[in-house]
Amino acid sequence: MEQSWNILVVDDERYNIDLVRRALRPRRRYNIIAADSPTEALMILASTEVHLLIVDQKMPGMTGVELLEHAKLAGTPVPAIMATAYPDDADVRQALAVHLIIRILDKPWFSQEMLGAVDQAIVA
Repeated sequence: MEQSWNILVVDDERYNIDLVRRALRPRRRYNIIAADSPTEALMILASTEVHLLIVDQKMPGMTGVELLEHAKLAGTPVPAIMATAYPDDADVRQALAVHLIIRILDKPWFSQEMLGAVDQAIVA
């Protein structure tokens, strides 16, 4: 039996979460968990095994990078893909440099691009 992978998608815009869900639909082994705030994401990380995070950078109350830093400090670091309309943001580039994120996807992204990035992250 093929392993199932829990992927937590964190974005304050539900539409973007739905886009990720549709992009990953061809891979039935991916279980998509949605959080529309970083606070909700941290609660999920504390109680659920997550194999990969897909996070937005610009969210109310906490950026995606701050979310990943909090997860790391809480002892729940997870490989992450940053899907952002701000790929040149200094904090995003720094997070990539220190391996807090493994890849940046520019919004808007294409479904095949998202699927390929997730497939690559899961295999790595």
